[in-house]
Amino acid sequence: MYIYNEDELAKKLDLLNALLNPYFPWRYTTARKDQEDLFGITIKEGKTYFKRECGAAWDNVIKMSRESMDKFIYVLFNGDFCLQKLTETSQDNRFEEFKAQMKKLKI
Repeated sequence: MYIYNEDELAKKLDLLNALLNPYFPWRYTTARKDQEDLFGITIKEGKTYFKRECGAAWDNVIKMSRESMDKFIYVLFNGDFCLQKLTETSQDNRFEEFKAQMKKLKI
């Protein structure tokens, strides 16, 4: 059972990524084989899961199943309005920085 629907989860994932290094965000991906996530949950071939690279090596990756990510985001953000506001502010700042950089480009 999932706590968030797909749209809600995508929005929460954006908030989570706003807290992280922009070069190593959590990304959606599809399993090419059965595998296990960080918490021991099986990710079946063909299922969507989340991964985050943690360095330059191809095997430096943290994987979370849809179920694990859903629970992780719920625990992280549920009722913590200060954290939610912090992440929204971080998102806004990144967007403003992006717009400023785009203005510098002469297209």
